[in-house]
Amino acid sequence: MNTSRTIICFAAVCALMLNAEAAQAIRLDPLNSDAYMCRGSIKKAYGDLEGAMCDFTQVLKLNPLWLAAYRARADVESELGDYKAAICDLNQAIAGDPDFHWSYVQRGLIRAKMHDVAGAYLDLECALKLVPGHPWVYCSRAVMREQLDDLPGAMSDYNLANSLYGKMAQAYCGRGRVRLKLHDKNGALSDFQMSILLDPQDPFSYADSGIAKFTVGDQVGALKDLDRCIQLRPNHGYGNAPPLAFDYQAKPKIFQPKYAEAYYFRARCRSNLGDNAGAIADYREAIRLDSKYRNRKVNGLVTWTNVDVVNVALSDFVHFISAVQSRLLTLFASVIVGSKPQMPLV
Repeated sequence: MNTSRTIICFAAVCALMLNAEAAQAIRLDPLNSDAYMCRGSIKKAYGDLEGAMCDFTQVLKLNPLWLAAYRARADVESELGDYKAAICDLNQAIAGDPDFHWSYVQRGLIRAKMHDVAGAYLDLECALKLVPGHPWVYCSRAVMREQLDDLPGAMSDYNLANSLYGKMAQAYCGRGRVRLKLHDKNGALSDFQMSILLDPQDPFSYADSGIAKFTVGDQVGALKDLDRCIQLRPNHGYGNAPPLAFDYQAKPKIFQPKYAEAYYFRARCRSNLGDNAGAIADYREAIRLDSKYRNRKVNGLVTWTNVDVVNVALSDFVHFISAVQSRLLTLFASVIVGSKPQMPLV
């Protein structure tokens, strides 16, 4: 008997029963804010974000002082990509209870998605002042310190997380990244292996381990780890925000650049091992996930001579020429009629 599967099925049945009871409570009393909160939480758990948003909004109409509803709605707004609205809701929650640390954590993670790394760092600082022994928050602040190039500070935070938690997979993985940046390749590989041992389902540990092995010339080992990372990748949409601690399953959309990096390095491994067709397929997927890799098709993969790569470059050149031609025609037409051009030259 699979105990974990049984527990999951039981929890799902309970959730469906609670949802039905909440709906019945709303029919009997349309002003029951508790019922809307319950139903909204269940809708969010099952991926009905728009439905959850409506329910949480109704909660706040009925009870505008319910701070947990602001936090719940902010979480949904963040998943829907409306970061400004999420920040506004969390500002309300913090104004109502400035001593609740999780509001600062939520706001910090959303600020990081908006590329406000300094603001995210300050919010996580506030959270740690309120709850100084939280290993998860130390790991999240360490990620921000990495983004701000404070590598000694990031190393310190990862060590603190490990000392507080015992052995924490994400802390080992993060510390491995820092060690790699500090050119301690052996230490980095050791940390990545420990991270994989502690959490064999974390795709990012495999990604970072694969990249580290690639840098030391272990192409076969790198390819094996990158294959495993990509096998574990959730099938979600694309995004451009920096990676944050521990959130790769709950909000995987923001981690696509990390998967793009895995595809890019696997492409380089495959190219070095003579698998040009596989390398091109991986390279295209890296570009699809994060367009910055388009600029690396010459610099990063200079050994490729496959005609398919040449065709991509030719397509880009033709597009550029067409754009220049269009702007020249616009300029010429504006001169004929005596008006100022609407578009500048390239």
